[in-house]
Amino acid sequence: MDRVNRTLCWSICAAFFLVAPQAWGIDPCVNAFAFVMPAHPGATDVITWWSPLGTRVTAPLVVKTTVGSDNQIALDIRAAYDPMATAGYEAMGPYPYMGHFGPLAAGQYAVRVSLSGGCDWPQAPLMVSAQPAPTATGPVVEFYNAALDQYFNTISIDQIHDLDAGIHSGWVRTGQSFSAYYPLQSDSRGLNVQRFYGKPEAGLNSHFLTWVLDEIGVLTYGSLSSDWIFEDGDTFEIPVPLTTTGACPAGTTPVFRLWNNRADTGHRYTSDKRTKDQMISAGYIAEGYGPDAVFMCALASPAP
Repeated sequence: MDRVNRTLCWSICAAFFLVAPQAWGIDPCVNAFAFVMPAHPGATDVITWWSPLGTRVTAPLVVKTTVGSDNQIALDIRAAYDPMATAGYEAMGPYPYMGHFGPLAAGQYAVRVSLSGGCDWPQAPLMVSAQPAPTATGPVVEFYNAALDQYFNTISIDQIHDLDAGIHSGWVRTGQSFSAYYPLQSDSRGLNVQRFYGKPEAGLNSHFLTWVLDEIGVLTYGSLSSDWIFEDGDTFEIPVPLTTTGACPAGTTPVFRLWNNRADTGHRYTSDKRTKDQMISAGYIAEGYGPDAVFMCALASPAP
């Protein structure tokens, strides 16, 4: 993220970090973080700002975005029960807390964040270019191990080669894949998906993919950290759905996460609705957001 749009990130962050209202159930000193997606927006992009406040917020939040003719952008954040939060406010939560604006014509903008009708913060610059920054995408290929009855997904060209070559025995392609960004190649159009490995001595021997900060925390330093090994902080990068509705951004398609509901915890990740239904019929449980339990959002372009 360049200096201009990083400044916008920290303006939004500071609004939560320093003056988050007690009435929202937020500790005034909560360490919240926010960033802008994509990092270098183009004139055709819908711009998302994202704040992972997680379970520390007990009240749902809403935001109203106003873009003035003078390139001034006002973000008014309120608790959903605020009587002033009427027409034009967009739901931001629960976790992760997102707001959207754009597309915007190429140019320099100034963004001001206010909380609950007060607590104005200094304007932060936002640069929108005529063309978006370059990205690189590829297929997240699915493999299956019949002896373990477990699935594995990877975008890594080296890992795909090794599995195809039988270096790790027992794994075969299922024929399924979905498109995502390569690590560090999304220009923040997608979130980092982290990978963990379940220890065999804990009765597991499976891999787990997640972008959800609460899950990452539990596996890294929480109650399940002794059973799981952190393997990769950026397995691939991918857009995620609105957690209020499960809706994916325009130009993307749902990816479903299905849990095998067994002691040797395992998951399958698929963008195929029929596969999702088949796995549920076989006893798997869908894990995701909204009525369709969407967990990630694959790029609509077919995987090569």
